[in-house]
Amino acid sequence: MLLDFAESIGVTYDCLDDWQRVHPKFFHAVKNVMRFQEMQLAREGLAGHWNPAMSIFLLKNNHGYRDRHDIESHGELSISYPPDWQPVDTAVGVRMGQDGKALPAAPDAAGRDRLGG
Repeated sequence: MLLDFAESIGVTYDCLDDWQRVHPKFFHAVKNVMRFQEMQLAREGLAGHWNPAMSIFLLKNNHGYRDRHDIESHGELSISYPPDWQPVDTAVGVRMGQDGKALPAAPDAAGRDRLGG
């Protein structure tokens, strides 16, 4: 909506952002338009007057809506590692020894180390 408005008055979307920072009345006007859009998308999408999938898409992307994922856990989590397992510093892809020093790279099936050598 705002992009269409910007184009209709011959300015860029970034210009509208700048105006919102500089002019409080404009900021509040845009905020009211966004609230109205949110309300219309929810109302018309739920009523089936508008494409519900498109309404959901716009609400998620423009109004902070998201799918809710409830995850419950009622037990303990235990992780066991093989005896020869060594932690990996994922930031650089290096296996670390218990002393905190890097271990030599393990060769892959083709005999190359994991870092491409």
